[in-house]
Amino acid sequence: MGWDQLHDVLRLRPDQDQAWRTFQRASAGDPQDDTRRRDAFNRMGDLKAPQRMDLSIQMMRSDLELMERRTDALKAFYATLSPDQQAIFDRETMRPPR
Repeated sequence: MGWDQLHDVLRLRPDQDQAWRTFQRASAGDPQDDTRRRDAFNRMGDLKAPQRMDLSIQMMRSDLELMERRTDALKAFYATLSPDQQAIFDRETMRPPR
């Protein structure tokens, strides 16, 4: 389900729009992050094992920081939702099991 569809299904009130936009921006991919990640993977072959491990840890920390920002925005948005909207959000954003 896309962002527009989720927005429509939730039937957001005007007072929820700012939190929605903040959540949406935090959840969107950042092209600069994608470029940094691609560059890091491309450099791996030129690095010695300890350097590869250091770079891997650095990338994981960056991923964790991104996830924490997204989580903060999600929690702030989720708190604006009614219980019915929360149930819809939970259902519509659940990823199928692998």
